[in-house]
Amino acid sequence: MVDAKKAAEFSYRQGLYLNENIDILQLITKLVGIQSQTKHSLAFSARARNVEVDANTLNNMFTSKLLERIWTVRGTIHTITSEDWSLFQRAFDTEWENR
Repeated sequence: MVDAKKAAEFSYRQGLYLNENIDILQLITKLVGIQSQTKHSLAFSARARNVEVDANTLNNMFTSKLLERIWTVRGTIHTITSEDWSLFQRAFDTEWENR
């Protein structure tokens, strides 16, 4: 049986509970991207980690090029910070070329 302590430990290990006050950009940086097949799933993932963000804020971040949605690993779309783009490009260049 899973008690409250075990559930809290699991949530913390999975990055679902962050004992910090961070914004969406800091969250995406900390996690090195968030899977987001749709833009709506990005907001849900943030809320699951106690980070509130609204659709207008996300749209503005994409429009101003703070965030990028890219086809990263495992055939999924992730949202990353634009600053991390070069990190992903160097790490997955060969894989992307062979798709």
